[in-house]
Amino acid sequence: ISVGRELNWDPVRANTWILRLTPVDPEVRCHHPNSAPDFRRRVCNGSCVYTGWASDDPEELHPLPPDRSSPRALSDDDNFTLVLEHSPQQVELQLQAPPPSPRPLFEPLGAIWAAPFQESETSLPRVTNIPAFAQAAQNHATNPNYPRRNLGLHFPPVLSIRAASVEEGANEYIYIIDRCYGDKDAAMLLTPNREFERNPATGQPSSGEGVEREYLQEVIARFFVPSHNLQPRFGETLAFQPSTDDPRVPSTDAELQDAWRVGVLTSLSLLRLGHLPPAFSSLQWLLATNHGDINCLTRDVLEEFAPPLLEVLDGIRALGPHGNLSQFRSFYIQHLDFDIGRLRNRDETSHEALISFTLCRALFGPSSFDHPQLVAFMDGVSLQCENGFSVAELTHAFTGGSIALLKRSVEGRITQLEDLASIIDIIEPPHSYTLQLHSLPDHTLSTFGHFLYSFLRAVGWPAPAMAEELRNLVNITDEEVADPAFRSRTFHRAAFNRDLILAGTRIRVTFVGTGPQDISHLPLDVRQNMANGNTLLWRTCLGTVYIPATSILKFLQDDYPTEAGFTSAEQAIEHWLLSEISTAARGGIGGVF
Repeated sequence: ISVGRELNWDPVRANTWILRLTPVDPEVRCHHPNSAPDFRRRVCNGSCVYTGWASDDPEELHPLPPDRSSPRALSDDDNFTLVLEHSPQQVELQLQAPPPSPRPLFEPLGAIWAAPFQESETSLPRVTNIPAFAQAAQNHATNPNYPRRNLGLHFPPVLSIRAASVEEGANEYIYIIDRCYGDKDAAMLLTPNREFERNPATGQPSSGEGVEREYLQEVIARFFVPSHNLQPRFGETLAFQPSTDDPRVPSTDAELQDAWRVGVLTSLSLLRLGHLPPAFSSLQWLLATNHGDINCLTRDVLEEFAPPLLEVLDGIRALGPHGNLSQFRSFYIQHLDFDIGRLRNRDETSHEALISFTLCRALFGPSSFDHPQLVAFMDGVSLQCENGFSVAELTHAFTGGSIALLKRSVEGRITQLEDLASIIDIIEPPHSYTLQLHSLPDHTLSTFGHFLYSFLRAVGWPAPAMAEELRNLVNITDEEVADPAFRSRTFHRAAFNRDLILAGTRIRVTFVGTGPQDISHLPLDVRQNMANGNTLLWRTCLGTVYIPATSILKFLQDDYPTEAGFTSAEQAIEHWLLSEISTAARGGIGGVF
């Protein structure tokens, strides 16, 4: 490169030249350390041109970064042209997106818990809950100005899937994931512009985030089963393992793609469903978000997620380097497939390393963390985007860090009716409707709220004769309805359009009449939509649902011959509630507004 005075180093951006198109007085002042060729001229006006000398003390180079330098001073006899034999790594004359973050350097296992674990620092704004975490992910992923404020310089991509069945929608979802792998950009999976529709040949069409959850759950159900890449480890949870333990064996592109796909699905499950895949090791996801830093598996984390393993590790540490490990022989054979007879001769260093070795091999298998397939899995968990954003970095912006995010994804899950019942407020209809309920013969429930709790407590199909019709309408499987927590989870999803219970949130269930005098105190939009009196109305922004009490009274007053498919009014009410709630949870036509 042959240049004159006009080409100078940028004092702010690394490896960047500034081309001065008009003569100006430089504003910078360069302080030359003693190791510079022109150290006798301690300060110049910034017009010097730098070549490739280095200093042992980077602090001497302030205010310039450590790789800046200057040649000897120019005399009056010199010309103003300098030929550089070694150009900088990059000559930047136009704006470019920031480069992706460098890959982490994996260190050998050593003493664990020797120092407190420190979350990685990030400049991203803090997020306090999982819905805000998902919202921040899609905002950052589609921000062309990342990590600065989004100026809206381009339109985010559109993720659109239209299918006739859940299986077809899942196939299309997998195709889009694979396309993102080829593009090395996960922005399509995080975009806020998402359109999901299901148009079956028979039955009602549906659309919205509920359909997206159905497609994603089908994809997860296909992949997260025991296989050559996902094997049960300690606690019978699945952990990703490379197809070969030796990292020196070259991995094919198909193997790397499979690893990346599994990592993507774990983070997508958290973003779209609010929790990690139930069968997958949550500790391996935590390890991936921290780029293989084993110290993220703190004592508190193991005490909550793997207490039996922590007890074994404490027992090994208590033995010391000269202790006999024979009491743990069955543990090593069962969970590590390892003969402890090879561990008789140990010193202090190898004994501490044994604890880390036992922890990692029990949870994740024998492969090292720098295995190409494990690195691809971690890249998938990160959901790296072309603009430099990654979900792994965003986990450290969660209040409390990635560990707090993992705990939050478990604490808010609904596993039984009591989890939901604790946040439900029941508003009974006017007293006249309660009197009508009591006047009916053979009724066993004294309030309208009892009908809801009876529905949430039940399992299975409300009316076996009507199961096929309901299965086609709302796409529910026999395994799902047999889960005691299925109805509670579905009701919460319909009320809030999310799976996790957030602290401080409540569901207000209001039983209302349909007469003008009964709905006069309700919002105008509710009064207009209560005209038919047969539909549950949801206000997902408020966690509010309106249930027409007149519909329940009508079910109780009707007769049910054999051809009707119901043997009692209670079956008809449960069938109606399950149809309405499941449809609303899918974001379909169930009166959601």
